[in-house]
Amino acid sequence: MKHFAVIWFLIVIAALIAWRMLSTPITSPILREVTDTPTPAIRVAKYNQYTIFVPYWSISNSSSKIDPKYSEVVYFGLAADSSGVEKSEDGYLNIAEFNAMVNPNQQKILALRMLDSNENSKILANTLEQKHLISQTISIAKENGFKGVMLDLELQALPFSSIVNQIDKFYDIFYQQTKQNNLNFSTTMYGDLFYRPRPFDLTYLTKDVDKVYIMAYDLHKASGQPGPNFPLQTVSNDRSDYNLEKMISDYELVVPTNKLVVVFGMFGYDWTVDPKGQTVGSGTALSDLQIQQQFLSHCYKLNCLISRDSNSQETVIHFTDNNQDHVLWFEDKVSSDAKMIYLHQKGIANFGYWAFSYF
Repeated sequence: MKHFAVIWFLIVIAALIAWRMLSTPITSPILREVTDTPTPAIRVAKYNQYTIFVPYWSISNSSSKIDPKYSEVVYFGLAADSSGVEKSEDGYLNIAEFNAMVNPNQQKILALRMLDSNENSKILANTLEQKHLISQTISIAKENGFKGVMLDLELQALPFSSIVNQIDKFYDIFYQQTKQNNLNFSTTMYGDLFYRPRPFDLTYLTKDVDKVYIMAYDLHKASGQPGPNFPLQTVSNDRSDYNLEKMISDYELVVPTNKLVVVFGMFGYDWTVDPKGQTVGSGTALSDLQIQQQFLSHCYKLNCLISRDSNSQETVIHFTDNNQDHVLWFEDKVSSDAKMIYLHQKGIANFGYWAFSYF
């Protein structure tokens, strides 16, 4: 009897389940717990600021006004040695001509060019020489209405701790003195800072500067093998595995993006190559304007082939001249604009161009 009751109970339960299933419309959705992969946040920058670098050698006899689209103009600039600012050099002598080219609403930055490694080593080893050089630079900046000072310190040296510490202290003094005089203080930095050994501790230096101007060009050197100026992504078969995307990933680890200004070099190198594509001697630098005139308007060279590389976004020209094969890579407005789209998505809104009269 008990067995019969159990069987009857099971039949009733099964009937109820069947009735619920049959009464549920076939169009009713089947609910599942779905776990979506989060989409990475895109830090789109809110505005763009454009900077133009004006080298002292580009303004002789020039009556051109700087395009107002550039809100910031960098005068490049004063030369330095262990005795201080070189006031007999054209960089100093041409300041008045530079000032005449700038519109009243454009912010002017004065660059101090420290390009001689031997002289720079002397200055870094002598605090009194540093203070004298800094004092002169600040005085010249204030006398000529500059809003800030930019340090362009170039040094061919391995990153030994003694040299790194000297550079750190030099930046400390420079920053303190500029701030006491109500001036901004910024610095240039190599685009390949994290790729090749350089004696700059950017993690330390970041606290001493208002802006870091990344010179995002010259990854492939004139003395090296042919390649893009600074590719967005690495070109296939390029032995260099560095590019602008990796560069920004490195920089943003130590510098806030609102301090970064990415500077594009509007020029290229023309390398003579052997039948295997290896360089023969050093490449020759050509501005975008020269390339436009010599190749893009009409290429009269033999075997002239012009193409834009989809990875780097830059243009490469292959041609023959005097029975020698050549390879010419260069940055232009199209490639720099493509890189800016990427950088804008990384939250970078400030860009610059090297240099006035090059494009």
